[in-house]
Amino acid sequence: MAATHADRRLHQMFLADGDCELGLSADTASPPPFVSIQRWDHPKLLFDMKFYIRHVDGSPIRLEAGRQRVIRCLQVAVQRRTSEGVRLELSTEDERGLLTGLTRALHENSLSVVRVEVSAKGGTAHGVFYVTDASGHPADARAVEAARQRVGPGSLSLVDTSGGRRRPHRR
Repeated sequence: MAATHADRRLHQMFLADGDCELGLSADTASPPPFVSIQRWDHPKLLFDMKFYIRHVDGSPIRLEAGRQRVIRCLQVAVQRRTSEGVRLELSTEDERGLLTGLTRALHENSLSVVRVEVSAKGGTAHGVFYVTDASGHPADARAVEAARQRVGPGSLSLVDTSGGRRRPHRR
């Protein structure tokens, strides 16, 4: 199987989904318009990409409706490729410094928090943390287990996101 350039692969995905089938004519004399996508990838790093909008034949897209359709397609593609990460559930006695200790344990094991929901009620802290590695890829099982051991394996449960079942604790 031949290697496919990343930009071409993105275009192929759009065509396969039927998302970006555009039939517009355009003037090829002027430079092509472009779309700039910016989003927060992880703390203190802005993920920034620039896409030059062209038809399959290489001619630029000139009509505003066509541009807006491509912008929507790119936004959907970025959202589709975003990883929620590994789901960790927290349920333990609420105490001073709990979140500080937990985030320190995650950081020391090179894990980044993508999303978090935390609440405390009746002296008990409950939370859901979605973590990835520093590059945004799925977290390594050893790093997650090391963080769990540091926090306390009874407090932090790893959830199998494919079926929503808790994985058994290793003792």
